[in-house]
Amino acid sequence: MFACFAVVLAILLLVYRRLSRRGGAPQPSFIPEKIPFVSHALGIARHGAVYYKSISDRTRLPIFGLRLLTQTIYVVTDANLISKIQRHPTISFDPFVLLAAERLCGASPAMLQTMRNEMKDGKKTRSSLMNESHILTHSAFRSQTNLSEMVGKILDIVSGELEHTSAGDLFQWVRHTVCLASTDAVYGPQNPFRVDTGLEDAFWNYDADLSLLLLNFLPSLTARKGHFAKKALRQAFTNYFRNGGSEKASGFVRACNEANRKRGISEEDQAGFEVVHCIGLLVNTPPTLFWMIYHIFSDPDLLEKLRIELIACLQPDNIEDSTAKILDIEKVVSDSPLFQSTFKEVLRAHASSLSTRIVLEDTSIGSDILLKKNAVVHMPSACLHSDPAYFGPGTESFDASRFLPGNLLKEGMAAKSQAAFRPFGGGSTLCPGRHFATMQILSITALVVLGFDVVPERGEWVCPRVLESTMTTTVLPPKEDVRVRFERRRDPRVGSLRFKV
Repeated sequence: MFACFAVVLAILLLVYRRLSRRGGAPQPSFIPEKIPFVSHALGIARHGAVYYKSISDRTRLPIFGLRLLTQTIYVVTDANLISKIQRHPTISFDPFVLLAAERLCGASPAMLQTMRNEMKDGKKTRSSLMNESHILTHSAFRSQTNLSEMVGKILDIVSGELEHTSAGDLFQWVRHTVCLASTDAVYGPQNPFRVDTGLEDAFWNYDADLSLLLLNFLPSLTARKGHFAKKALRQAFTNYFRNGGSEKASGFVRACNEANRKRGISEEDQAGFEVVHCIGLLVNTPPTLFWMIYHIFSDPDLLEKLRIELIACLQPDNIEDSTAKILDIEKVVSDSPLFQSTFKEVLRAHASSLSTRIVLEDTSIGSDILLKKNAVVHMPSACLHSDPAYFGPGTESFDASRFLPGNLLKEGMAAKSQAAFRPFGGGSTLCPGRHFATMQILSITALVVLGFDVVPERGEWVCPRVLESTMTTTVLPPKEDVRVRFERRRDPRVGSLRFKV
């Protein structure tokens, strides 16, 4: 047994050394590892995209390579290189859409074959379902009417939840509230998450196992909870479409459903696509909102400044009642520079998005970098967001004023920071729901800041560690509980509050 193991190890070492010698210029430098083909895989499994940042901090390379047993990964940490890669015709995200359709949606063989037939040279064609869905999603989430309708519903639900909330773990409250409010706003009165109250737990089991589901190695054993949660979610959404739930849903769901019907897509496959839509809808808003509330309420000076700024945006709601006020969310977005800066700093400090592409053929980037066919390209935002060259000194600390107009300009890096700020990805995979997420997070935060004091049960705020292992979450959630009390505040400057979206 030991002899066999020694032979296998010797062969792996020989292969590794030959690959390493072949990996010189013009390919990016490959990072050596203590155990060939294993150390990097373990690092990624344990620390997710944070592993890439640790290598970047140590090497300061603009691009570097990692060798896994069956895959080469290039990690890009330079904004200019990222821009070139995103525009390059032979480096594409589209093959991953097929992978997600198979492993995360559970698409039928017929659906997968249709999607393959609609691709040319590894990329989606203009008439493909993939391209039509991309255009529909961006269009639906750019519509001010759709946004106003959905955010208005969300605020009504969150307001009701706050009236019945006293104490508990902050992240669990945020996650539960956002899940119900967002899905109500998007899916309407037959929202599957309301029809089956167990579906929320199923979704978080699915989310926790996304990386293992993507690996697709005996998922019923290696990702058991996620595997069966995916089946439960698919069935719930299949019932939703069969029962006409989409007819009273948001404009986004209605538009997607109509397009799918015209193409003859089955209700089961529609349901699978909707399960993946829930990832974009539910996974990143809760941790972003958590960190907004944490950073604001743990800093009394910032809290008071933001209250003054938001109160200045209030308008009278009733001439006869001076205590009735309206908060116009559009005015908050346009006229609250510190509030906006705080939001951007939360995204800079906590976003760990991982834009991904695959190299369709051997590709030269400029004159000195060669990327090999079938390699995966990862572009982690955390490497850029922590770089003082883009965001000025003190990037390891949270600075709510960092993005105030003129601050980065004074440092001479306004243009650099704009190119390097990537909380929502970039290029063809720029998040289509970013405007919806932004309005949702800012609206709920404003509601809490003006109407409540959030008090830590321990008497002081303690910054929790983050959950690093996830590769699919853009904003890293807290790893530990932060227990708080919500206390209604009475401020004559605010009075009774109504929102205008």
